[in-house]
Amino acid sequence: MMKLFAMALAGATIVIAAPRPVHASDPPWCLISSFGGEHCRYNSLDACLRDRSGSSFCNPNPRYRGGR
Repeated sequence: MMKLFAMALAGATIVIAAPRPVHASDPPWCLISSFGGEHCRYNSLDACLRDRSGSSFCNPNPRYRGGR
């Protein structure tokens, strides 16, 4: 039973830690929340800055490939 639990936990960790696939629709800007959440849904820096609050900040999306 313990071995099965350990295998399930390892599998869940791999799924959660896996990098998100790159999509052509990934916009160029991400809002990074003060809690570390990444919300990559902004097509312009101005749009990202409008939603920014507190200690959150905007960063270029590392997965953005310029529509390729």
